[in-house]
Amino acid sequence: MAAVNVLAMDAGQTGVRARIVSAGNKISEIQCAGVLSDRPVVPQLAAIVSQVEIPTNTVLAVGSSGLADDVKAADLLALVQKFGITKVLLTHDSVTSYLGALGDEPGAVVASGTGVVTLALGEKSMTRVDGWGYILGDAGSGFWIGRAGFDAVLR
Repeated sequence: MAAVNVLAMDAGQTGVRARIVSAGNKISEIQCAGVLSDRPVVPQLAAIVSQVEIPTNTVLAVGSSGLADDVKAADLLALVQKFGITKVLLTHDSVTSYLGALGDEPGAVVASGTGVVTLALGEKSMTRVDGWGYILGDAGSGFWIGRAGFDAVLR
């Protein structure tokens, strides 16, 4: 049976980091500009994948800012299969931030950068606060703080 490779991607608004791992060993990694959350994210992710030399039988796992509720992993798979991707796992970056920090334990994680989102998980429920982008929210984010600074200077 052929080894399964993983292309793990953390796609935020400030930057994207991606790493290919095979049998636990890092093959390569890239960093590039972040995703634009005011534009469809799937084509942006596919464009990033196209920049990476991908071995056959590779699973793409993405945590991305700016994912709308109607975005499906199959939408991204349709665009990246030609690059050697066989499966796509796609979720909002609040989920990958939470899993990276707390695993499957109950708690809360605030992911703050250009944008901001909080994800809390209890014994029986999950709650997401903000993460709606600079037009609708992201209070306390880097963008929000910068805009408040400019607003104060201009008044």
